[in-house]
Amino acid sequence: MSTPEEQEKLVSQFVEQLSEIVEEAEYDELWGNQLDPKGSFYKESIAKKLATKFLRANRWDLELAKKQLTNTLIWRKEFNPLSAGFREKHDEKFDILGVITYHSEQPVPNIKLINWNLYGNVKDPKSIFEDLPTFMRWRVGLMEQALQMLSFDDDTNEYMVQIHDYKNVAFLKLDPSVKKGSKSVIEIFTSYYPEVMSRKYFVNVPLILSWVYTLVKTFVPKETSRKFQVLSNSKDIASSLGDLVPTEYGGKGNKLEDQRFNFNKSGREAVLSEYAAYLLQKQFTEELD
Repeated sequence: MSTPEEQEKLVSQFVEQLSEIVEEAEYDELWGNQLDPKGSFYKESIAKKLATKFLRANRWDLELAKKQLTNTLIWRKEFNPLSAGFREKHDEKFDILGVITYHSEQPVPNIKLINWNLYGNVKDPKSIFEDLPTFMRWRVGLMEQALQMLSFDDDTNEYMVQIHDYKNVAFLKLDPSVKKGSKSVIEIFTSYYPEVMSRKYFVNVPLILSWVYTLVKTFVPKETSRKFQVLSNSKDIASSLGDLVPTEYGGKGNKLEDQRFNFNKSGREAVLSEYAAYLLQKQFTEELD
C-alpha cells in the first residue's frame, strides 16, 4: 500500500507525462476535460483528480494507469462518446431503461447524482438489446450526460451512485442478447470509466439472476467491488441515500420519473463543461463544412 506521500508523487509524475499520452493517443479529451497541458481549456487541478482516479483503479501502478488512460483516449477518439451523449437522437424506447437524477441540496458527499438502471421496465428485451451498437451508443451517452453533472474539482461531487433495479425481471436468465449487452456495458465502463462511482446498489436481485452480480465482480478491481451492495428490498435505498430518493425506493421525494433530469429540457449548456461544449460545436461546424 502506497503512503500518501508516495501517492502524491505518483500523481505528479502521471500529470507530467500527460503530454506524451495525449500525443500517443492523438486525442486529449476525457469526460469533457482537456488533458493537454498546452491546451487553453486545461486545468491542472482537474487533471490531477482524473489522474488519481486512474491510479486508484490500477492500485497505484503508474505504468498500468498510463496504459489504461491511453486506451481510454484512443477509444474516445474512435467512439465519440460526447456525440452519443449530446448530439445524437436516441430511440425513446430506451428511456424506460435509464434515468438520471440530481439533487444539489443533498448534504452527503458524492451521492447527489444517481444513475438508475431499470431492467424490470423492459418487456421486450430483443427490441432493446438485439441491435447492440445502437444500445451501446445510448447507454454510453447516458453515462456521458451523468459525468457532465459531476465536478472533478469538488470533493463532494466527483462521484456518482449507480442503482441496478431488477424488480419484475424475468428475462435476464435466458435471453442471450441481454447477456451480451450486459457484458459489453460492463467491459466498456470498467475499461474507460474507472473510479466514477461512490456506491453501486443491486436491488431486487432474485437468486436466478446472481450471474449478473458475479459477472460484474469478475471485471472490476476489489477496491471497486467493495462499493457494491445487494439489497433485496428497494425501499432500503432510502436508508442509505436519504429522503430525497423517490417514494418507490423508500424516500420522500417525487416519483422517479418526475425526478428524471432531461438535458434537452433543462438547458444542457448549464452543465456542459467548456471543453465539451467547444468540441461539440467544432464537430457540428466541421459537418457543415
